[in-house]
Amino acid sequence: MKKIITISLGLVALSLNAQEVKVKDSNEKFSSGSHECLKTTIYYVDKDKVMSEWKSKLNDFKDEKVSRKGDEIFGDNVLIKDWGNNPVDIYSVFEEDKDKKTVTMAVAVDLGGAYLSGSDKDKHNYMEKLIKDFAVKISKKAVEEELNTTEKALSKLEGEQKDL
Repeated sequence: MKKIITISLGLVALSLNAQEVKVKDSNEKFSSGSHECLKTTIYYVDKDKVMSEWKSKLNDFKDEKVSRKGDEIFGDNVLIKDWGNNPVDIYSVFEEDKDKKTVTMAVAVDLGGAYLSGSDKDKHNYMEKLIKDFAVKISKKAVEEELNTTEKALSKLEGEQKDL
């Protein structure tokens, strides 16, 4: 029994490694219209958890207001210190696939009249890294929580086996 559960845990860990987190350029629809954005997929989580964590992440920057409306989070006048003293608006939309246990996240950055695109390499690379690091962190955290739950169940079953 212990071997079966250990093998199952190993397969879960391997599946996370097989799911490489990638961030790609896209064009998505936001409340402010269709814009160029960066898009990624986050694994083994539900949309509410991802949205809550992303809202918290945006609150780490100096901003005037981060709000959630439906499947979108809007960061108003977010100040990213590495970009200088000009605040930006960040639009983020989320879509959940419950069958695959994935959440797709698209992030558009309004630089003040123009949206972030691949032509601004420094800012684009900064946001790409920020989004990828966020997606990896949330996916790993979800797998670790699943692993802890499974280990507790294994311990309980081992205790019951000893009683037999």
